[in-house]
Amino acid sequence: MKAVYSAHKFSRSLESILQSGAARGVQPGGAGSYGSPTAYGGNGGYGGSGYGTQRPSTPPRREGQRPIAFTCYLCGQPYGSQSLLKHIPQCQKKWLMVEGAKPRREQRPLPPMPPELEAGELPSRSEDIEEFNQRMYQYWDKVSLVACPICARTFR
Repeated sequence: MKAVYSAHKFSRSLESILQSGAARGVQPGGAGSYGSPTAYGGNGGYGGSGYGTQRPSTPPRREGQRPIAFTCYLCGQPYGSQSLLKHIPQCQKKWLMVEGAKPRREQRPLPPMPPELEAGELPSRSEDIEEFNQRMYQYWDKVSLVACPICARTFR
C-alpha cells in the first residue's frame, strides 16, 4: 500500500512540475529542457563556452556498425573515446583494492601504463584504432593476466 501511495504522490508532483513549466511557456522537450543538446551550454556540452573539452574526431559509423571502442589495458573491456580516459583511474583503484585484499605473497603491483596512453591522445583513424586495440589487448593479456606455468592459459 505504501508503494502505491508513493507512486501516486510522485505522479502528482510530476504533473505539478509539468504544469508549472507550461504556465511559464516552456514546452516539454523544447530548448533548454533536459533532453535538448542546448540544455547545458548551447553546444551540446563540448568545447567553446560549455564545460569539458573537444571530443576527438572519430570516423563516422555506417548503419548497423558497432560503435568505435578503445580497450582498457587493465581489464580488457572496451570503452568509448571519452570514457576510456575517465575509466583508467577507476580501474587502477580497483586493481589496487583487489590486489590489497590478497595475501601479501600473491599480490601483484599495478602494471605500468602503456606509452600510447601516457600521452592521453587516442587514435582517430579506423586503422589506427584497430592497431591500438590489438596492442592494448596484447598488453592486457601479457601484463594484467597471470599465466598458468603448465598450460600457459591466462587468468585474472
